[in-house]
Amino acid sequence: MFRKGAFVALVLLVVCSEQAGAQAFDLLFFNGQRQGFTVGAGVGVGPSYIHSEAGERSDDVFRIGPGLDFRFGLAPTNNLHFFTGAKMCMCYWDKIGETYGDYFDAMRGDDLKAVGAIIAFPFAIGIIPMMGSHTVFGLVGATYYLNEAAPSYFFEGTVGVGIVPDEFGKDTRGGTGFSVGAGYEFVPHFNIRGDILYGHGVDEPMGYRTYEESATGVTLLVTMNVIAY
Repeated sequence: MFRKGAFVALVLLVVCSEQAGAQAFDLLFFNGQRQGFTVGAGVGVGPSYIHSEAGERSDDVFRIGPGLDFRFGLAPTNNLHFFTGAKMCMCYWDKIGETYGDYFDAMRGDDLKAVGAIIAFPFAIGIIPMMGSHTVFGLVGATYYLNEAAPSYFFEGTVGVGIVPDEFGKDTRGGTGFSVGAGYEFVPHFNIRGDILYGHGVDEPMGYRTYEESATGVTLLVTMNVIAY
């Protein structure tokens, strides 16, 4: 009798655990509600203004390039969404192509450098575009939707690291960065968004170089985005 009762209790425990797990999964993972875990990506275009300084030299460049946005995060409610990710405008497309060419040349070698390049390729394919892009890594970002479900306007901002292409010395400089933006989710999972990206990087005088080098970037990026929730 005791064994039969224990078996029934075990079955009920398993069934209840499965139901609780299914409810938790529905709450957190891709249940059609913004609340829970989210993953998103977007493509677009934007103009970038880059100001570079090296001692008494300065240069101003205006370029237009394709843009990318990718993120993952957690929404505690259907209105508020926290995330981390990156927004980039590939304004120096020629530099990116040259860097990919150099990397593929290194992979065709017959030394340890070629082996290392082949092993690192899955990471390099995503990092190389940053060599010619104005990028903001949003270490902390937040989106606020005015409505709990689409259609809805929304506002968002990020604070993190800015990577800016430079006309002098280095290909890029890293420093502070942030973005502010607004958009419209016209149907669930699909939205259009405009962002203003800002980044500023400085290299202090070092060794034979007695002057400071810096680069500042401002980009207006417009993207079409898909978000799974």
